[in-house]
Amino acid sequence: MNASGTAAEYATYLSGSGGNNDQDGTSSETAESIAVDAEGEAYVLGSTSSVDFPTTSGVIQPTLPMSGGLGYNVEAFITKLNPTGSGLVWSTFFGEYGFARPRGIALDASKNVYITGSVAFLGFFNGYIPFPTTPASFQPLLPAPYTGFVSKLNPTASALVYSTFLGGSDTDTAEAIVVDESVVLT
Repeated sequence: MNASGTAAEYATYLSGSGGNNDQDGTSSETAESIAVDAEGEAYVLGSTSSVDFPTTSGVIQPTLPMSGGLGYNVEAFITKLNPTGSGLVWSTFFGEYGFARPRGIALDASKNVYITGSVAFLGFFNGYIPFPTTPASFQPLLPAPYTGFVSKLNPTASALVYSTFLGGSDTDTAEAIVVDESVVLT
């Protein structure tokens, strides 16, 4: 939208072809949150189960983790669009095999990307890919089968600055994130 909210600046389509490992055999792409930087670049956080969702090289997770035959795989994606919405600056999957429920995205002044949401652990299997946490983080090990997380990616999405679970022994979720001099989750 323009600054006065009276007209669309652009509209675009961001999706793969669908149909990978969703419970009912279909796929869905969902945009959950959008942040926009001072240059007008849009950062989209959402979920997908499309193996061909558009990603770029040099990012932390260019391919969708596969289910290992367990039949369910919905992962987060983070995509940075150029100011006109006509192309990807970068795009990456983020998560593990299983179910990632991304909810909030925010940027700091240096364009580091902060995301939050929840993950569900569906068990170990051959080829299991764990949720990406950093070793010195607050809570690097999954505290419960369904828990919240917060992660910080560098401005090019080529590395994690930090990533941690946030939860106790029961079900916990993280729904939104705000960044100023500190990081606030709700």
